[in-house]
Amino acid sequence: MKYIRETDTFERPCTADGNPPPTISWTSNTSPSNASIFKLVTTMRNQTGDYTCRAQAQSKGPHGLLSGQAVLKVIVQFPPTVQAILEQTSVIEGQTVYIYCLARGVPDQYTYGGWIQEYMNTIIRSANDFILSKNQQNLTLSGVTHQDIGTYKCKAHNAITDKYGNLYQHGTTHLVMNFSAVFNSSRKFYAELDKTVEIRIPFFANPKLQNADKISLTKKKYKQKRQNGYKNEH
Repeated sequence: MKYIRETDTFERPCTADGNPPPTISWTSNTSPSNASIFKLVTTMRNQTGDYTCRAQAQSKGPHGLLSGQAVLKVIVQFPPTVQAILEQTSVIEGQTVYIYCLARGVPDQYTYGGWIQEYMNTIIRSANDFILSKNQQNLTLSGVTHQDIGTYKCKAHNAITDKYGNLYQHGTTHLVMNFSAVFNSSRKFYAELDKTVEIRIPFFANPKLQNADKISLTKKKYKQKRQNGYKNEH
């Protein structure tokens, strides 16, 4: 058995002795080659398989065709393809969400390196902020809110680097959900009595509100009293 890394070049000669001298050939998936040296150039993962070296000679005696063979098993190793998969097809505010990190490569023993959450290319949370499975493969979000919206990335490796020399490979998924309007301000606004004032309060929601009539403001009235000739508000 021979392990070869993807994109590597590999060759293996095949020799045989006999009388009369045999003819050497390699066969893979019933495709023969008359070369005595088996060679893979820029090996690809789909070239994993059994390669057979055959030695054949035509005897002049009663034995007829003489043959022998040896099998070389080749396993091509390659870094994993990593996917982050959101279990739910649609997410509702307040529910528990599960996200899985799936890796497929050879060998199939993986080390998972945790998760991050990004929003608009800014890292919001990292591994220590999540509820993770013991091997950090799976992530659980309990009681999701608008703060959980964003891009989730996981990473894994199987000790095989990619063609750029990177050990960890990454998978990505996006968490999107509908939520009611969230106001992004806690400021106090001041105005003169009996004057008109315009108040702008930033907020966001999903889906976006298209009609301003859907937003209502509640005005709180303050009691007024006079002290030392001045009118104060509390």
